[in-house]
Amino acid sequence: MYDAMNGWLDIETWHTGHPNDRERFFRGLDKIIDSHNFNADEMREHCRRRVGLAIEDHESDLAKVIDRHAQEAWAVKEYLAIRRRRPLDNEQ
Repeated sequence: MYDAMNGWLDIETWHTGHPNDRERFFRGLDKIIDSHNFNADEMREHCRRRVGLAIEDHESDLAKVIDRHAQEAWAVKEYLAIRRRRPLDNEQ
């Protein structure tokens, strides 16, 4: 499932935060986030393997970028779960 993120990770600039890279990240996430089995921690591990980070590397810039994106994925997942349970205040 997490191969959907490869379109983002396989671009040399994936870690830069450039708007095109952000869009690729969210396009990949969009393909998998609705899956019942989606887990941002597992996505993080896929991303780390894909870019060749050592298991013990938690301090490099690339590791931190991946961690930040995993946190964003959790936030999107939580938002979608809440959004599906009730309409936003401005929709009532």
